[in-house]
Amino acid sequence: MVCVAGGTGLAPIKCVLQGMSQAQRRRDVLLFFGARQERDLYCLDEIRALQKIWGGRFEIIPVLSEEPVASAWQGKRGMVTEYFEEFLRGQSCEGYLCGPPPMVDAAELVLLRLGVARECIYADRFFNRIPG
Repeated sequence: MVCVAGGTGLAPIKCVLQGMSQAQRRRDVLLFFGARQERDLYCLDEIRALQKIWGGRFEIIPVLSEEPVASAWQGKRGMVTEYFEEFLRGQSCEGYLCGPPPMVDAAELVLLRLGVARECIYADRFFNRIPG
């Protein structure tokens, strides 16, 4: 199970993971969390608590796209999609994507390129609505 969350897209992904039954928690999970800067990362303590009770492998990969070079951040930088191949390495999986349309679109394309079947990719694109 590959989960890709961009910004506030983490909230629905977190709910899906929290709602999974004990039997489903034996599935391996890779959670890619894309944010602009370290200050934009949230709910990591809750995600780590869920990770501790998970029955299968559960890896969290935060990726920052606009973190200042001089910061103390030691994690991944760039776009979440840049790290899919490194972590997936030809594994079959389902993709659960939630966040801004450009990130979700890019993630979907890379997953398809890596051999994930279109019917195994579930996406929720967040659109900014302008009142008017």
